[in-house]
Amino acid sequence: MANSVIMIEWARNNEPTHSSRDEFIWHQLLLSLLYDEVLAQDETVIISKRMAKWFSTPSDFETLTKVAECGGLSLLKRPLHRYPREFHDRALIQPVRARREYLEKFSVDNQGQPVRFTDHQLLFQERLEVLLRDRPSIHRFAGERRSPGANIMSEFASLLREVLTDTRYQAWLTHSFPQLTPVEASEFVQAMESPDQLVDRLRAHDLVIADRFSDPHFTPVFDTATAMQLAATFPGPVAAEFQELVETVFARPYCQEEGSDGRYGRKLRDLPLVSEIGDDGRLNELHVVQIKTTILHLPKPSTDMPGIINSMREKPSGRRLRRTMRRLGLDPTYESATQAWRDVADDLASTLASTDLKEITIKTLVAESPRGVVYGVLAGLAAAPLAGHGSPSILETGIGAGLGSGLDVLGNLFGRSIKYGIKRNQVTDPLRRAVQFSCVPHPVVAPKATG
Repeated sequence: MANSVIMIEWARNNEPTHSSRDEFIWHQLLLSLLYDEVLAQDETVIISKRMAKWFSTPSDFETLTKVAECGGLSLLKRPLHRYPREFHDRALIQPVRARREYLEKFSVDNQGQPVRFTDHQLLFQERLEVLLRDRPSIHRFAGERRSPGANIMSEFASLLREVLTDTRYQAWLTHSFPQLTPVEASEFVQAMESPDQLVDRLRAHDLVIADRFSDPHFTPVFDTATAMQLAATFPGPVAAEFQELVETVFARPYCQEEGSDGRYGRKLRDLPLVSEIGDDGRLNELHVVQIKTTILHLPKPSTDMPGIINSMREKPSGRRLRRTMRRLGLDPTYESATQAWRDVADDLASTLASTDLKEITIKTLVAESPRGVVYGVLAGLAAAPLAGHGSPSILETGIGAGLGSGLDVLGNLFGRSIKYGIKRNQVTDPLRRAVQFSCVPHPVVAPKATG
């Protein structure tokens, strides 16, 4: 089975969280070395203003095309059964247009305003439509791999209700979302459970999403769009925290449905298990056991870079690295993962003739948690969620997704030293000090190819 990661953090603001186009390209291409699939929700890409700006010209969009072709980005489309019937044909033939028109008709932004698109976004969407038409391998409907009878929105609503009502989550809610008092939580749950009360509340705040409940072609469900707008009916700071909580809760069943890791970070935290939460609401401490380092030399992001990565993915060393990532935790010494990275680095060095290369530091981490040993990889701007050893699967624990992906980028990748630190919601100072490291990009001379 393919190993995959979802750029789940992007969903918080429907934007990639990278600060620049080059950082975005680096990140996606490095992740493509670690995973068979690097996935993003179609809504995030279609709504994104940053991507429309970064890839606004034909040549820039061609770079994005190459990133997608080498596994750096694939789209998860809205499932067909979640569209009104009149959208079905269009969603099959023109998935970008269908998603845009659905968003315009049925969705609003976090401020309750109708979703509208600029000319730059529309042009980007047109190019994206052609890309998906010509390359069917880089997109698929979300949920195609789920178990028969599974209902992600039902699971989401049930989990959200549990988080808001289960006393075991109360300390964590108070610590992580201080604006969400038990009174507001109870008010939210009451509206969730009463469709009439929910619709009245949405209409009282002039939220157009309420119109979905009177559309004869649409079967209303308590989904994330409805939850986000219910959150918007609360005062500003409370609304913002409810909306972040909605995204936090939804991320778990969404990733589980795809059998994928989740890429979290500063914009979106992962939902902890009850067993991870201390009495004070903070997450239980992790202790670093060992860290190993590998150096990777890569050229600057350019139109050639995706082709280089794609050829690397098809080499035996590239395949072995992704295979190793699927088996994280089976090797307690982590030698297989470290060796796989070294083999990839050697193959890249023998392939590249450029003298304008950048040095990327790869860190492999082993840490102990209250539920066993966890493993992870940090690769420059890329972070691979950890795999648990002697504990439930990573998608159930949520441990690795938060620990391995909370990279704090404190500088510009090109031009000065950068320090990265792992930050898992509230991480302990010893852990932060133990895994902090520097990546100092500087020109290096590539060895000449031999043989």
